Amino acid sequence: MKIALFMLFAVAASCHGQVSWRIFFPEDAPALTTSPILKDVTVDKERVTARLYNAGDKPIYYRGSSADRPVFFYDEQVNGTWKEGKFSSCGTGLSEHTLGAGKAIVIAFPPPDSQQFRLFTAVSESREGRESMVLVVSNE
Repeated sequence: MKIALFMLFAVAASCHGQVSWRIFFPEDAPALTTSPILKDVTVDKERVTARLYNAGDKPIYYRGSSADRPVFFYDEQVNGTWKEGKFSSCGTGLSEHTLGAGKAIVIAFPPPDSQQFRLFTAVSESREGRESMVLVVSNE
């Protein structure tokens, strides 16, 4: 029982530690051949929503807790400096989702913690490929 509790604590600590989310998305990550289009973006106190449209001729892949809840990453401006903000959990409970060519889905994210923010999500053009960051909305 003590081992199970320790493992649970260790996983929780690693999920919410001070690890930079940018280490998972190096600047040399491959560019998408066709970037998804984000339309109808709304930001309110409850959530950020957007319509994700795959304008390409092949599917795109992304991870999330459900098809309409993809992983997210925030940058926030604090005292005039951009800093990494909150991001999705460490991966527990995430699954892969596919958005077919020419298809669209409405996606949602938790609201930002800051007035000045940039919100990203990650997509890939193959199941085995590295993910690329996609800017959802910025109010800088």
